[in-house]
Amino acid sequence: GLGDVTYNSVEVDNGLVSDQVVIDNILAYTNSGRSLVISDWSGDLIEAVWPDKIQFVNETSCDAPPCWDAAQMGSSTSVIATVHDEDLQVQLASDSVTLDFDFSYWTVMESVSEDVDVYLRGDVEYRLSASEGYGTLTDVPLLVGFDAGGGRVIFSSFHWIAQNSAVTDTILLHVASGLSPQIQAATE
Repeated sequence: GLGDVTYNSVEVDNGLVSDQVVIDNILAYTNSGRSLVISDWSGDLIEAVWPDKIQFVNETSCDAPPCWDAAQMGSSTSVIATVHDEDLQVQLASDSVTLDFDFSYWTVMESVSEDVDVYLRGDVEYRLSASEGYGTLTDVPLLVGFDAGGGRVIFSSFHWIAQNSAVTDTILLHVASGLSPQIQAATE
């Protein structure tokens, strides 16, 4: 949920990211060589498991870490993202893609550590605060990936479902190596 509580405004919404069993299971999953593809509000999960990989907006101004939901400040808009991976540029036949942020308050990244691959970057508008309005961050990561144990973590600020499916298929097949499209035969 947005803020500190779920949509019913009573229960805390950070149960998964605060549960050590969940964290241990995620680490075991990636340590076994598997890929984890997550997006948007799942940024809190990255902050819980791999806090040094991504610097999220408002992370440094947080009073008492961990500050779940602090980076959920993106505005609903379209962004022209620059493709920063040469092989992906070839596969897309373009050095940029349009990303649709279909909901506001998506998770905004500011920067990443040196061992994180950045696939897409762009200029984004985000909410500064209720009283300050909106600001712009330039050339921030929008799609990243990093090795975790024997596996890989892919994180996007955008929702995959809101994008052009041909573009997302190409991007996902590139960034999450080992994925392969499955064609299911129709059964009678």
